[in-house]
Amino acid sequence: MVDWEGSQELHKELSSITKHKPPVKNSEVATIASIAMKRISHFKHVVYAVEKFCKSAPKEYKLSALYVLHGIIRKSRTKLGEEKDVYTPRFEKHLSQTFSSLIECVPGDLAKIKRVLMIWLEEGFFDRDTLYVVADEAREKSGFSEFEEVILADAEGGLESNGPETPTTPAPAASDRAGGGGAEAALSAL
Repeated sequence: MVDWEGSQELHKELSSITKHKPPVKNSEVATIASIAMKRISHFKHVVYAVEKFCKSAPKEYKLSALYVLHGIIRKSRTKLGEEKDVYTPRFEKHLSQTFSSLIECVPGDLAKIKRVLMIWLEEGFFDRDTLYVVADEAREKSGFSEFEEVILADAEGGLESNGPETPTTPAPAASDRAGGGGAEAALSAL
């Protein structure tokens, strides 16, 4: 573990989440987001620590880990603005892998995780294509077909576009990119 100014404080707060029964308290998320903003010069280390926490958290704390990630992104975008936000693009680099570990949660949390994904899509936090891939991989891995709603809601024009330009068709399913029958085949298979 690389030591940087504030690393012990952040790791202490992240590990304290697992010391009591979920869900994480709003005050804990706010504290971690504040630490992230104070340590913005070490944003790569902060993102790495949060991603590592997302991957290593026990399944009953995966939703709490997602709330922490979401809290940091929201605070950064609110405080710095979309143009100066450094956390969202950094989290986006490994979002697929991070999300893949987050859906290994308690089955009852999948609907709440889907809701966070919908918020990200509605508010344009991440590139739409990235979110389509994440939602499709989450659906395939978890068997929770409601992740398909994330793709369909936007493809059917159900969401306002606040983010990057909206594609006219959903991104191909992960299995289709390997040489399958296209996004329509993946969507109709459900």
